[in-house]
Parts: sequence; structure tokens; C-alpha cells
Amino acid sequence: MVIITKVLDDEVNARLSGSISNAIVEKINGVKVKGLTHAYELLYPKNMPEYVIIELKNGERPLIFEGKAMEAANKRISIPEVFLAVDAILNIYMNVASRLVV
Repeated sequence: MVIITKVLDDEVNARLSGSISNAIVEKINGVKVKGLTHAYELLYPKNMPEYVIIELKNGERPLIFEGKAMEAANKRISIPEVFLAVDAILNIYMNVASRLVV
């Protein structure tokens, strides 16, 4: 199961309406998503399709992104995304370390 936990600010998703945080991803380009690795493979194919269509469970309508715009956004977001991941890991470490008794 893949759940959208956060949508990073970028022009490619600026027109998304409503909240999609905590939404379950059901399909990407018509393919049922099996897990996080599978979703990654579908979102980062060798040949990007003209459009990337993401269907959410109980979603009113699919999320549709232009493939070229999504590729460009992935390049813009990748570096900040790494910093967010490191920050999250450090927060987890701090929570664990604060409970250690030495």
C-alpha cells in the first residue's frame, strides 16, 4: 500500500484541488500499485509517457500530470527531498536517543 503523506510545493502540482494528504494510491497509468518500490518504478520509467495519471482510492478524479513537466519537477525537487528525508531520519534518531538511559 502506498499513501501520499506530503505534497511538496512545486508549480507542477500547484493546481491540485482539495487535500490529497493521506490518500491511498490505487493505480498509476492504469497499473495497480503493489508497493512503494513498484510505485517508484511506475513514476520514474525509462521512457516517460505523455501524461502520468495517478488514481487514488475513493478519489473523485485522477491526478493528471504532463510527463515532461513531471520529469522537470522531479529534477527540481530531488535535492530538497533528500534534505527532508535526512531531517526526518534525524528526528527519529533524536526521539529514540532522548529515551536512552546510560
